[in-house]
Amino acid sequence: MKTIYEVLDGIRLIKMYAWEKSFKGIVDKLRDNEMLNTFLKLFYEYVSKGFANGTPLTASFLTFVGIYYGSDKELTTAEIFSTIELLAYLYQAVILFVGWGIGFMFEF
Repeated sequence: MKTIYEVLDGIRLIKMYAWEKSFKGIVDKLRDNEMLNTFLKLFYEYVSKGFANGTPLTASFLTFVGIYYGSDKELTTAEIFSTIELLAYLYQAVILFVGWGIGFMFEF
């Protein structure tokens, strides 16, 4: 309740001295800064999530293209599935947790 009374007293003081325009300018600058920071936080979060979600597909594609063109060996089904499982493990252990860590850094 004390905070509400302080806010109301502040509003009365601003109106009494006709400081609305200058106070509005200060509030607008603070609000613009807040909106910019919120936008940047969300942008970094979505870029991080997009990178984390797109990495397994890109890594799988590049791995199989490299194996196909880089060696004369035929790919078997067992090699393909084991490679996909290893990439899924690496995705979880490295990419996903690093993405979460970067996301947590931008929250503060």
